[in-house]
Amino acid sequence: MKLDKIIIKNFRGIREKQEISISNLTTFVGKNDSGKSIVLHAIAAFLDCKNYQIESKDFNINRHSEEAIEIICYFKDHALRNKLSDYIKRNRKKEIGIEEEVDSIIQENNKVIVRKIWDKADKKPSKCEIYTVDFKDKAYRNLSDKNDKDLNKILNKLKIEIPPDQPGRNAKLEKAKYIKKHLEDNNFEKEIVWKEDTKVDDLLPEIEFFPAEHAISTDTKFNTSLKTETVEFFNQEREQKDSKLKSIEEDTTKKIQEEAGEIKKYMQMHVSDLEKIEIEPHFKWVDAIKDVTVKLKFSKDTAAIPMENKGAGYRRLFMVGRFRYLAAKKNKEDVIYAIEEPETFLHPSAQHDLLDSLVEISGDSQILITTHSPIFAGATKTCNVILCKKESQSIYKQKDESSLITEIIEELGIKPSYNLRDHFETIVFLEGKDDIEFFKIAANKLKNINFDAFPCKEKILFLFGGGQTIANFVDIDYFSQAKRNLFLLLDGNIYDEDECDEKQKASFDALIKENEQLKKHFEKKDKACCFILNKKYIESYYHPRAIERKYSLGEKVIDFNVFPYNKDVIRYLKEKKSELNINLKVKGNVDIFEEMTEEEWKTASNNELENIIENIAGKKD
Repeated sequence: MKLDKIIIKNFRGIREKQEISISNLTTFVGKNDSGKSIVLHAIAAFLDCKNYQIESKDFNINRHSEEAIEIICYFKDHALRNKLSDYIKRNRKKEIGIEEEVDSIIQENNKVIVRKIWDKADKKPSKCEIYTVDFKDKAYRNLSDKNDKDLNKILNKLKIEIPPDQPGRNAKLEKAKYIKKHLEDNNFEKEIVWKEDTKVDDLLPEIEFFPAEHAISTDTKFNTSLKTETVEFFNQEREQKDSKLKSIEEDTTKKIQEEAGEIKKYMQMHVSDLEKIEIEPHFKWVDAIKDVTVKLKFSKDTAAIPMENKGAGYRRLFMVGRFRYLAAKKNKEDVIYAIEEPETFLHPSAQHDLLDSLVEISGDSQILITTHSPIFAGATKTCNVILCKKESQSIYKQKDESSLITEIIEELGIKPSYNLRDHFETIVFLEGKDDIEFFKIAANKLKNINFDAFPCKEKILFLFGGGQTIANFVDIDYFSQAKRNLFLLLDGNIYDEDECDEKQKASFDALIKENEQLKKHFEKKDKACCFILNKKYIESYYHPRAIERKYSLGEKVIDFNVFPYNKDVIRYLKEKKSELNINLKVKGNVDIFEEMTEEEWKTASNNELENIIENIAGKKD
């Protein structure tokens, strides 16, 4: 379940309703006290009010005394219908009428909407409601929750007869189903209403919140998370063939049973017919972990020191390590990581490390950050950067428009990644460093053009970062002002119908749409041309025979003569790597491109790359 949008009213610096769209990686920028952190605190309170409760100071000071804090969240999920069905079964303990209830809850392009209201400081909201469609006449609302007596009254009032041979005709849910059908057949008016649902948190994502002055190791949520991971380790360990935990359990049981045998001898002096005493211990490893402490010991320390006693910089570096671990582990979905000023106390190189981890995690979970850092803001897609302003209240400006992007750039002081004016005649933007190497090797093998040698080197500049981030926008806008030749090369991002589930297809559809929008925006610039590759990504151009030669695999170990345009080559090679137990670098493997012969490049390219190379080198007629 992903958060798609939040509406906030009367919370801290927000008085009138503010509506903010949320993506997988959303960055809030703005001056101090502009309201960047308000949204993160509102989300934390909404999703985990036990740990992040609403306090008196959270109510907007300019509100009228009777006005409450109101937070509305929109959630989406590729499997929303199934999750809602499971949730209703689990919490309503019913089977009949579930589909109808799901239909009434799903709103606005496959979303579910939840509202929480606090009229006083508390751990629990005063109201917790879900947006649903129901009958306008209140007498017919919430039919599935009515008791048998009320349903019989409605049946009599509306003169509805359930056929005698109908299975379950006396069941409450069957009666509710017949009443609903009668009302719909007779065009009883419906409207959207808020329905109380105190258990809806079971359906919503988790929140991991890291405030700016976060001590980490003493934080309740962090502590609970580490305990959970330790319990997971215990559970996995018990499943192992030679499990140490099982051995401990067996030895303990054996020892206790030996003691039971001794006790039996003494009892038999009084009850001679006693044959056996069994004492069976029950093991619950989750209860074995009372608390978790994080300590750090450096070479200059005489002993390990609790992390909260270390400087804030070290605590942040621990956070970098933990996020990199989570990115590698990738065992958590439906989690929102909300982080205030992740750059605080971090060296720029550590900022880049943390950023890389956050970007990777955002593929599965959601990352929300507040920042003053050009590094973090610059790496966020233009449509996902939110500019916070303090006027009569905190307001949030969010739209993928040149004027707003320019305002953000000026606010943060983001600079172009290259500052040589009027030196290069042609600028080529590619999505990553690997893409640059791929393109240069292809040019050398296919057209005998060396972009690293004179005259190309003096005329053509290759820049990675051809995506849709703020920094990319800065680079493209900067270089377009000098009337240079501009080229943008994007991956195809094509999905394979047979290999992708609905979630993956939706993700690829979004990438394809973004590419088309970026191409349209880019080609508005003077002397600008964008190419979208015919294949999924650069790894799709690997030649199977070159892989076999490079890693001495033998012939026809790779199942293709050439990889199909939409083949998920990365996933396929990862599976082969595991199957063959070889040390194969899968993504952006320059060695494979170097290994490929001219003929193999031609086969993989099918004239596509030759055309692009000639255009960029200025040799196209």
